[in-house]
Amino acid sequence: MRLVLTFFFLTVFVKLDAQEQTYSQLLFKDRKTLQNGMYVLSGWATTNMGVGLIGYQVGTGENRRFHEMNMYWNSVSLGLAVSSLLRSKNSMKHQTLLGEDALHHHYRTEKRFLFNTGINLAYVAGGFWLRERGMHHPTRSDLFKGYGTSVITQGAFLLLFDIYMYYRFRKNMQ
Repeated sequence: MRLVLTFFFLTVFVKLDAQEQTYSQLLFKDRKTLQNGMYVLSGWATTNMGVGLIGYQVGTGENRRFHEMNMYWNSVSLGLAVSSLLRSKNSMKHQTLLGEDALHHHYRTEKRFLFNTGINLAYVAGGFWLRERGMHHPTRSDLFKGYGTSVITQGAFLLLFDIYMYYRFRKNMQ
């Protein structure tokens, strides 16, 4: 009887340990996926800000406004990416989610990227609205058209980025 009970408890503990390792692996993959995504986003933002600074200096009219909005937009994107990277590095050192908490964190992050795709579609639509408004506003035409084109460009990039990140998180579950 003792042998049967010992075997039963060992089986349960080995199964629980294996499950925790699986959750731990999921959490590690999620953190690496998020870090890599934030490196891509910060690279995109930095590049856009550098090109935007030059384009703003040498551009005129609509083109100048396009680069101006790219600098504004990407300063926010860069700030979000860097703060996410700092939180991620800090959490890799100090935080270990176990079991259902790791799973909950995974699904919450996955849903966040899916939700962001809807916001990005609104950005693109807003950019087209700004461009249309520029067609009928002669005194501020360059501003509306340039900003509109920038918002369309940035929204389209973020749409593709968030869709990609969503699918990467989905793949982490496999």
